Amino acid sequence: MINKDFYREFVSEFCKKLQEIPEKCHPESGIFIPYTFDKYTEAKKKIFFVGIDTAGWIKTSEMLNDFRNNNINSYLEKNSKVVTVQGENQDGTDRHSFDKNNSWRCNHMSRFWPFCQKLYIYIMTGEWVNVTDFEKKHYNLLEGAAYGNLSLVEIKKGWLGTLKGYEKIDKEFVKDLRSYVRKMERFETLFEAYETPDLVIVLGERGKRMDVLEGLGAKEVESNEFAIIYELEKYRTKIIWTSHPSARRKTKSFREGVLPYIGSAARKLLGLSE
Repeated sequence: MINKDFYREFVSEFCKKLQEIPEKCHPESGIFIPYTFDKYTEAKKKIFFVGIDTAGWIKTSEMLNDFRNNNINSYLEKNSKVVTVQGENQDGTDRHSFDKNNSWRCNHMSRFWPFCQKLYIYIMTGEWVNVTDFEKKHYNLLEGAAYGNLSLVEIKKGWLGTLKGYEKIDKEFVKDLRSYVRKMERFETLFEAYETPDLVIVLGERGKRMDVLEGLGAKEVESNEFAIIYELEKYRTKIIWTSHPSARRKTKSFREGVLPYIGSAARKLLGLSE
């Protein structure tokens, strides 16, 4: 589910701004809007998984087409179906399941969504279950999760940055556009849009986007090779910030230890541990 009333104006204004720069300077993917699955509001513990970028999202051209047809709701609906509880939906339309015969693809923990699926089921049940062994009850449980992103706009060299390699664009315009997007990327904005989560699990480079914590009164309470844990002064939410599953620098000990650590830490923070 997606808070259309909250995000409709944001997407519309972004599209207006985007039309002021040459098409060749547009990001390949359209803007990413955080969303919840169908049972988030009734979940006993509310968890948001937050990725690092939007590469491979809905095409910018499709977003702009919906905007020009005065149908931002269409884009928001498509946005909320790209990743489902079953997995990543490459065409952004219908739900689907992973091929059960392709167990490596499903269970390989360098893939973002299988990592989140397996972790969520453990946090909520205390049991480790391979994605290929998921049953209807596991997918039903996953409907209580939510999905966000550190970068609402695809990170592209030269875009919202130095613009190196692109034709000259007014720097004040770029600064304004960057500021407009960054404000919406803050976790405090996310908490305004949806029922405040009990836990946010960030899977992205640690320390790179600390601006998303602005206004929260974040306090680091634990830090090790696996993650940094934050408590917030203004909200009950706890934050676990770890590396993206595909991070190249991960050692064997990290790969083997990160899921058990985060799972145990999350259950403790949420009061679910025995």
